[in-house]
Amino acid sequence: MHKNKISLLLVCFMFIVTSGIAQKKTTTVYTNSGKTYQVKSYSQNKKGIFSFKTVDGERMKINLSDFDKVEHKGKKEKDNYVERFIYYKKNNGALMTEITTGPKATLYHRSETRSAGPGFNSTIDEWRVLKAGEKFAQYVKGNNVAYGSYENNIRKYFKDCPKLIEKIENDDFNRRELIELVEFYNNECE
Repeated sequence: MHKNKISLLLVCFMFIVTSGIAQKKTTTVYTNSGKTYQVKSYSQNKKGIFSFKTVDGERMKINLSDFDKVEHKGKKEKDNYVERFIYYKKNNGALMTEITTGPKATLYHRSETRSAGPGFNSTIDEWRVLKAGEKFAQYVKGNNVAYGSYENNIRKYFKDCPKLIEKIENDDFNRRELIELVEFYNNECE
């Protein structure tokens, strides 16, 4: 009997300790009208609807036109990020993670694995840049060869900054340095 009490106390103690250490992560949906919701889960559909379930269990739907962003906050830096719905064609877009933002351009990333049938998966990996004042984000890098090569895409898209084009031609920015490239554009280009 005494052994069972000690075991029970030990289990309770471990539960309390691990509960206190468990990472606290919050996810908040912001609307363009200023409303905020703490959410457990969310999704978007192709019909322009953003659906989510609040921490209170309420299921909600809003039009993407009223959706602003999803903000994730946690104890670790990697757990803090923002997602926005980014259009890349008139009626086509995706929820993308904001990687770096500045006064002239913002870099977004999306990676998604989809089932392509039993035992087959396809992965979408794309990086897009949205310049201030533009409606559609431009594809600059990813795994879709139909969109052209990285080098050609960045030369075309950033042609408004000769200093950056010169650095690209001198190989000062490689494929892995896209964040630094966009930051250079924001800080050094006119």
